[in-house]
Amino acid sequence: MKWGDIKLCTSKSGTQFLQYSERATKTRTGANPGNVRDVPPRSWKNLEDPSRCHVLAYIKYKELRPTKYSAESDPFYVSSNTCFGTKSSKWFKSQPVGINKISSFMKLMITNAGLTEEGRRLTNHSARRYLLQKLSDEDISDNKIMQISGHKNIASINEYRKINNEQHQQISGLLNKTKPVKRAAPVESENRPPNCEVQFQQSEAQAFPLSQSSTAMSYRLGSATTNSTSNISSIFGGNVYGGNFTINVTKLVDNYRSHPSILGLPSELFYHGELLVKADHHLTHRLCNWSMLPTKHFPVIFHGVRGTDLREGNSPSWFNPVETVQVIRYLQGILNDPDVKVEPEDIGIITPYRKQVEKIRLLIDKLGMASIKIGSVEEFQGQERQVIIISTVRSSEKMIGFDKKHTLGFLSNPKRFNVAITRAQSLLIIIGNPYVLVQDEYWQSLIQYCIDHGGYTGCSIPGYEGLEEEEEDPNEEGTTSSNISGLGEPG
Repeated sequence: MKWGDIKLCTSKSGTQFLQYSERATKTRTGANPGNVRDVPPRSWKNLEDPSRCHVLAYIKYKELRPTKYSAESDPFYVSSNTCFGTKSSKWFKSQPVGINKISSFMKLMITNAGLTEEGRRLTNHSARRYLLQKLSDEDISDNKIMQISGHKNIASINEYRKINNEQHQQISGLLNKTKPVKRAAPVESENRPPNCEVQFQQSEAQAFPLSQSSTAMSYRLGSATTNSTSNISSIFGGNVYGGNFTINVTKLVDNYRSHPSILGLPSELFYHGELLVKADHHLTHRLCNWSMLPTKHFPVIFHGVRGTDLREGNSPSWFNPVETVQVIRYLQGILNDPDVKVEPEDIGIITPYRKQVEKIRLLIDKLGMASIKIGSVEEFQGQERQVIIISTVRSSEKMIGFDKKHTLGFLSNPKRFNVAITRAQSLLIIIGNPYVLVQDEYWQSLIQYCIDHGGYTGCSIPGYEGLEEEEEDPNEEGTTSSNISGLGEPG
């Protein structure tokens, strides 16, 4: 660490704080701008306990350092002057600290602070682990922890988390309740226990989870074509164990995921316009000025392409080479843009056909791009990504009736449609053939929504003035449709 990595700053209110500049290191080389934190780590002045104040310690250390060793490129840690008082009036020498000395300093600080525990080895990661554990125990949100700690995703945060004693005790108490709970026997109406209310929270507009339980299936709870409320009522409604049970439907209207423009259409189509935007503004609006947006501050794109849907051999699954190329173009535009700083794990690609998943995956691997999650709508159920790219695949108008009859893809399946367009937090990109999709009322609404807000690009659409045809260049970025259709099965 260099002396210039930490700066002493003062807020508008006059409070001093230290800010870490996140200079390029061996783990953050600077080659990838996405490795720079959006929120620089800061340590504020401890006004309650000056003896534990990092700011005051930094100021004192700055006073004691040799003045000629104060350049930003000089080492932050310098050697102590063991001959202090005889040859020099400074406590520290103009030379970097010796190898392994920082480890010794840590051991000394741990001992003096009384942090030693039998059988526990404290390392350089101990401070990070303590930070994450303390913030987690105080119920600080994962998004804020990521900004403070510099972690890229929740999975990396979870690697540092451990169950604390209070949580352990709670779980132990639950497991120790070995005696079965006795249920009250049915009694006469005048002696019945107080009425009980059971609440199930389920979005009727979302796809239902896939059920493998024979018991659930016997009550038709695993069927997406039936009304879940009526099925649950058949189990729990009425007189149960001597009490009166009622079924209430609770509508969830607070949305903590998406940008308002991404949420606008599904809110109107499926939730009577009642959804409320409660997501973190910094997260949802971070891509509003992306260079490839047709209209800035409207992070929704519908890219119309008139490709060809194909099948290989006897495979029943479809793929679309033109859409695959366009997916890759958008991926390259996002990952190669130094201004947006999006990591591969922040991107998800949704497509309804397994063959299209294979083609996109093969092309990503062929181009040496990092691994990105690609899957069907069901695989993204309950998940979210900063960026979602949807490839609808089907481009044959004569096959629309077949798809509707067999409920394939996204057509005639509003629940699947709703799930697909509500996974994105900051940017939603849809690639498809508008000539096919406009024949479905929900997709027509989406295309019209994008046109009205300036988010449509690509091929022209019959009946829509001002949408001029954009020629597709299949050889752009060195990628061709023939490359994709010629890709074989994974080895």
